[in-house]
Amino acid sequence: MGSQVQVLPGTPTTQSVSRKKWGRSLRVSPLTVDFATRTVTVRGEPVRLTPIEYTLLFYLVHNAGRIVPYGTLLSKVWGREYRDDLDCLKVHVARLRNKIEDDVRDAKYIVNERGIGYRFIKMPQ
Repeated sequence: MGSQVQVLPGTPTTQSVSRKKWGRSLRVSPLTVDFATRTVTVRGEPVRLTPIEYTLLFYLVHNAGRIVPYGTLLSKVWGREYRDDLDCLKVHVARLRNKIEDDVRDAKYIVNERGIGYRFIKMPQ
């Protein structure tokens, strides 16, 4: 869980979401997401994310507290043709959780709302 973020610049799906709502970064200790530099850290340690993982986190963070339906995430991250590929989404969310969560069996940031979608919890318990 402690390596440098290397995200390819210009992931098109993230450019359409307004960054004004969150400013330059979101900090939910120990997680920090810097939207200007596209970096993610946990306890000050850089986390290496793939472009897909970063885009997933981006959409979840920008909808913090709200359930983002599976189909919406799939469409936003991969395109409409992947809208029903739930297995693909689950694999990538699991990989993302492994990188940012302390205990993936007791996720604090990315919570599955069974049968509906995922929710980013801005203030983990």
